[in-house]
Amino acid sequence: MKKLRAPSKKPVVCRPLWPNAGVQAWYTKQLQMMIDISEVELRKVIRSAWQDAPLLLAQDEATGIANAAGVIFTCNDRVLLMHRTDGEGWAFPGGMVEPDETAEAGARREAFEETLHPCNGLLEFIGIQPYGRIRFATYKCEVLEEFAPAMNSEHDQYAWMKPVDAIAVIKASVGLVNAHYLHPGVRETLENYGRAVLAQDAPSSVKKLQALLAKWGQQSIKRFDLAAPKLALDFSARAGSATQTGMVAQLKESGFIVQFKPTAKSIEVYRAVAAENVGLIRSIPRKWHEQVEQKVWNAVRNGSDLSTLSLELQQLYGSTQRRAALIARDQNAKAKSVMERTRRLELGITRALWKHSHAGEKPRRLHVKWGEEGAIYEIAQGMWDADEGEYVWPGTLIYCRCSDRPVIEGAEDYADTDEPVNIELQAALRNALRYEGTARGAEMRLTLEGLRRSRVTWFGTEDIQLRRDIDQFLLKTRQ
Repeated sequence: MKKLRAPSKKPVVCRPLWPNAGVQAWYTKQLQMMIDISEVELRKVIRSAWQDAPLLLAQDEATGIANAAGVIFTCNDRVLLMHRTDGEGWAFPGGMVEPDETAEAGARREAFEETLHPCNGLLEFIGIQPYGRIRFATYKCEVLEEFAPAMNSEHDQYAWMKPVDAIAVIKASVGLVNAHYLHPGVRETLENYGRAVLAQDAPSSVKKLQALLAKWGQQSIKRFDLAAPKLALDFSARAGSATQTGMVAQLKESGFIVQFKPTAKSIEVYRAVAAENVGLIRSIPRKWHEQVEQKVWNAVRNGSDLSTLSLELQQLYGSTQRRAALIARDQNAKAKSVMERTRRLELGITRALWKHSHAGEKPRRLHVKWGEEGAIYEIAQGMWDADEGEYVWPGTLIYCRCSDRPVIEGAEDYADTDEPVNIELQAALRNALRYEGTARGAEMRLTLEGLRRSRVTWFGTEDIQLRRDIDQFLLKTRQ
């Protein structure tokens, strides 16, 4: 693609280009429409099951008996086992109960600390296994899909297995490696669980509510999972088209006629934007389901009425809608930024002035400063944000609504090949390096320093790297 250059010695600074509001509104609507469908289904589930749901006793069955507790995460007919690093073999996530908490609360806390997966739903009391002076209470938590636990220093492996398979593997490895042992008490729990005689004490009405909530969660997750790839691709295409249309108008106002064509780099960027959005879309129902489970079971345990629970679920619905709107706004800004950056570099536009937007709810100190000072940054690299500890571009951080004004350099710095004239600088740097430390080297250094001062514009990654090499050499030889 032909590189742009200003017809005069003075660079041309274009107006800023802001994220397309129409694309954001469309994306928000698509996400919120799917949320609305799931919300209607959830209300039907609650109305049909709530009238039969009895009050669960808030008193923990293991209170005063167990001093340690854990959770069996189950998905269909498989359970989660984690390998301990203290030589105690494979076990369920769990640990010691604190003096001021019940065994169930301790089990929830320990399970979250060791997996970073919340136990928001109903925990069914399985039983207590003695282990010396420790009495370990075990609870069961059903999850919609198998997950990879974020293990801490207490574990180094995990596995989802059928109880009978786990026991068979352990039996086959006994006497070989201690790491294959089951933690004391786990074997008996697994054997009982495998015979399906445990966890049958919960009232049938609670089982019904639990099953309906699980079914609702699975349907919602499936709906979003199936819709995510197409929706993400549609969004990427709309964002790319809007960005390119805006850039064409932006450059035309400054006197440049540009016609964009698909390039390998631009197609790669579109696909990357779509891939990121697939994950975000799929995260919406999963987060929502966790929150709904927590609210429903808290209401059941506390004896709340249906109207109170409805208000709490309405608040969750509102927060989920707002999260969808935030995802749409954030991704629209990021997509515009990365697509715009790719096209600019293809056109040879390498610098831009930071433009701060005062529309954001949480303005960043450095971004405000850059906007007020008219800070210029290299588009290929971004601006160093000390608060974030990384290079950033306008609109790429959450809640950031900044943009920028691209700078199209003057024509005097270009040759007929549309590439920067840096041959003389490259030769001067080579000579200065070759004669470094000699009398002639001092002369070569002065020549290089003079050429460096006379060069005011730099283009492309190779040119910018040359500038860095020169600056490093001059700084080193100055000391």
